[in-house]
Amino acid sequence: MMRKLIVLCIMAILAFPLVSASVLEKPDWREGDYWEYRVGYGVEGAETAGGEITTRILGTENVTIGNTTYHCIVAKEKVNASEKTVYYDEESLAVVKEISYDNETEEKIYDPPFAFIQYPIFIGKKWNATVE
Repeated sequence: MMRKLIVLCIMAILAFPLVSASVLEKPDWREGDYWEYRVGYGVEGAETAGGEITTRILGTENVTIGNTTYHCIVAKEKVNASEKTVYYDEESLAVVKEISYDNETEEKIYDPPFAFIQYPIFIGKKWNATVE
């Protein structure tokens, strides 16, 4: 689980271009946007991992969890040979739902949505993100 969290943080950092401004606002993702990058990471006491990551924005869709409906940006993410569809809350880019397509289809619901980045970002800002 810790590796997944580290990968998510690295992906988030690499998914957005560095800017010289002192504040980074939430990006505006649109259908057809995509980015590809390589990532490598290591955790002390474990072997180094990483790979190629491709994220493509497919469009938008409403997702209802309990009594709350989120207008989501739908993205297809491919990490090496693994694929998943990720539903990001359009307002915050927090992850609402993920569907993984490895050996079998697995759906994960995040209630509340998982905000691994909390916008806007600025120098010195700190936050915690915990997922069970």
